[in-house]
Amino acid sequence: MLERGCGSRKDGGVYLCVAQSPLGLPIEDFILDPVKPWGGHPFRQPMLAERKLKSGSCMDAVIWVGAEFYPFVPDFIEEARIHGISKRVSTGFSFSKLTPGKSRVILIHPKALPLFPYEVQNIGKCKKEQKDILLSDVAYHKIMNNLCTYDLWPLSSLHSVDKLHEISEKDGMSFAQTPSIGYFTGEAISPPPGIYPYMAGAFAAFWISHFEVVSVKVDPTESVKKIADAGFEVLVVKE
Repeated sequence: MLERGCGSRKDGGVYLCVAQSPLGLPIEDFILDPVKPWGGHPFRQPMLAERKLKSGSCMDAVIWVGAEFYPFVPDFIEEARIHGISKRVSTGFSFSKLTPGKSRVILIHPKALPLFPYEVQNIGKCKKEQKDILLSDVAYHKIMNNLCTYDLWPLSSLHSVDKLHEISEKDGMSFAQTPSIGYFTGEAISPPPGIYPYMAGAFAAFWISHFEVVSVKVDPTESVKKIADAGFEVLVVKE
């Protein structure tokens, strides 16, 4: 059974999933850069948000990624890179309001937007520096560096969180170990390690690929029917 940062999956639980594919786009294509600020309160149950399309509109699922499970944004992203995404939703969730092939899952983290000055080492992930873009966008990235999502990797090297995000040196570079994966962070040149303020924000948006229902002893029939009626693929799994 896969141990994720948020723990193992529960019997009877319904999970919104984003699958991996060797033919799919790299995970960087789904990261929101810059982060979109979230001014609301933390929330436990997924919310629905309308998104305008050229052909009308659709609803997206908005999910809070808790810092008590993933202390920093890259902890979640790097786990998703290796293991895909699986986020629990209520069995009473309004699956019928989502649209297969159009609805996305929007992910929000409480430490997505740093509110302090810093300088970080470039770790080569930011697509704004990897392809031709407008000069105004380049200037925006260079001047408003606090709004670059990829700066969150080296900023995470400033802190260790026992058993959840432990920073060490590996091959001469900062390395973060989480319950499920390990990854190189890059370096924060300034400020020195300490406690710094962040703001919550949306950091990634993925298309929903399917749902999974865990069934060991709990009968999954009702949940499966709700999801199937909404037009989504639903898998019944044992873990």
